[in-house]
Amino acid sequence: MRRFILITSRKLVYDEPGIHARCLVAALLISRSIRKDSVFYMYLREGFTIEFHGSKIRQLRADEASAFGIINKAIKEIEKRSPHTGVYIKRENFSKLLSRTSSNLKLFSSTLPGSKKLSEVKLVSDITYVTTIDDYNTQEIEELTNKEFLAITFPKKYTPEHEFVVINNLIDIS
Repeated sequence: MRRFILITSRKLVYDEPGIHARCLVAALLISRSIRKDSVFYMYLREGFTIEFHGSKIRQLRADEASAFGIINKAIKEIEKRSPHTGVYIKRENFSKLLSRTSSNLKLFSSTLPGSKKLSEVKLVSDITYVTTIDDYNTQEIEELTNKEFLAITFPKKYTPEHEFVVINNLIDIS
């Protein structure tokens, strides 16, 4: 199972709708199909996780408008259980989310000293990958360093959706 976690907030979702839509698409779509073995989690710092399950989601298209439509509907109906097929909302803190996403390889994007280069890591299909849309020195990222997550760096600065694409591509070819 491929798990992609984006740390964000409601404000950032509406400030940067394109990035969030592209993250959803990058995590779950492959060519003209949906990756059945992937889940995209948007962890909102307000204490909610919105889960998008590739095995269950319907009507996800590659264009930003339709992808953001699914995200927007989920945010507007945050107190409901399932605002769209394959989309689930949970009220939880970041630690609880991490405890639900066990995998063989746990990575997070980091600029911390001592981070491994992505090229030095053997990627496997059972992976949890965490990144954030804003400052890398967040409380959630600091928490990852104490939870068996490996800090990795990319060859250059990427946006979160590009990180998801690179991770997916490297797993696909391995």
